Amino acid sequence: KASLDSAEMVQPQKNMTSFSVNVSIDHACAASPGATLRAGANDDDKRAAKLEDYELGLGRAQSTHNMDKNHSLGTSTLLVYARKYWSNWQCRALLTALLLAFTLFWIVFLTSIKVVEVDEQLLFRTSQGCHVKNGPRITVVWPHQRMERRTATRVGAQDYAEIKEEQSQELRHQLGADLIFLGPYDTLVAIRPKIVLQKGQFIRFTNKLTGAERVMSGPLTFAPAPLEESPAG
Repeated sequence: KASLDSAEMVQPQKNMTSFSVNVSIDHACAASPGATLRAGANDDDKRAAKLEDYELGLGRAQSTHNMDKNHSLGTSTLLVYARKYWSNWQCRALLTALLLAFTLFWIVFLTSIKVVEVDEQLLFRTSQGCHVKNGPRITVVWPHQRMERRTATRVGAQDYAEIKEEQSQELRHQLGADLIFLGPYDTLVAIRPKIVLQKGQFIRFTNKLTGAERVMSGPLTFAPAPLEESPAG
């Protein structure tokens, strides 16, 4: 009987011990519920982050694949169109015409290059008037331009040139020695010798327009003014 009583006393003690352990665990869980929730939340966040990274990587791979596919499709389309149009006889005719036009342009351009020597000038006549280009130079004269090549006049030291401007009909004398380039509206009337007066000689000139007179005495070498004449000839 004593043994049974002791066994019965031991059994309640064991039950009390397990109950106290369970109560302690439950009390601890009840005392810190946030820790359990945080642990669960951290696990969920990690899973969500891994899933997001996976989806992002998958999307990038898909985007790269689509770009490569579109690029290859665009290149193939261009090649198809190029072959299609190159095989078209109209395209070949157009390219041939462009090549021919380019070749003709260069032929015309090269033949339009003019070399103007040091004693030459080019006279251009246009609807706006005339102009000259004196040498030496290299210039381009297109076929539609009206051009005349003229040689400059060389005047000696004892001569002078009588030149007339066609628009105003004005005369002028240009003394030598010189290389004379005419203006766009100039005309060379004559090359005349200068007048040489020795010591003791003189000559009288009269202006035909105004009637004014002047007397020149030597020794002197000169050219008379335009419109001047001498009664002595």
